[in-house]
Amino acid sequence: MVSIVIPAYGKLPYTLACLRSVAQHGARVPFEVIVVDDASPDNSAPTLGRIGGLRLLRNLNNLGFVGSCNAGAAAAGGQFLLFLNNDTQVSPGWLDALLRCFAERADCGIAGSRLV
Repeated sequence: MVSIVIPAYGKLPYTLACLRSVAQHGARVPFEVIVVDDASPDNSAPTLGRIGGLRLLRNLNNLGFVGSCNAGAAAAGGQFLLFLNNDTQVSPGWLDALLRCFAERADCGIAGSRLV
């Protein structure tokens, strides 16, 4: 139902912490996680490639944040797109709360989360 797109350029520990929080706090609805490695200069891609259940896209050249978001969106299969920075850690109920906006308001086209 939801495609979570996480652009990443290096900073592997941040990305791993983000993925751990998504795995820990999941959601009641099905979702996929797509990490777009933006030609990271470190060992991010090989490490991320070993994580089961993760879709890893690798840009051959650095496309920047927006280019990586667009690449992830193009590969997404969910009804909803969710863009998540790789230095984000989510909390319990996060995704269900975002989706609730769409169920409660027929005119909702975009929802954003509270940053803590």
